[in-house]
Amino acid sequence: MRRLIAVELKVGKFKAAYEGQMKLYLKWLDRYERQPGEEAPIGLILCTEASRERIELLEMHKDGIAVAEY
Repeated sequence: MRRLIAVELKVGKFKAAYEGQMKLYLKWLDRYERQPGEEAPIGLILCTEASRERIELLEMHKDGIAVAEY
């Protein structure tokens, strides 16, 4: 599988605004960096804390965005 991955490292708790930032990055990658034959880019937001309930409500997985704690 070939695709671009955007990784964003955040210091602190997950905020809903991070979703919008990542969507912008993914749209830019899709438009300007994606090569023929590659799958759509996906994003990974790394935070020190993440509320699973908030993340599930935002349904970011539908946009190819995942959140993880470090």
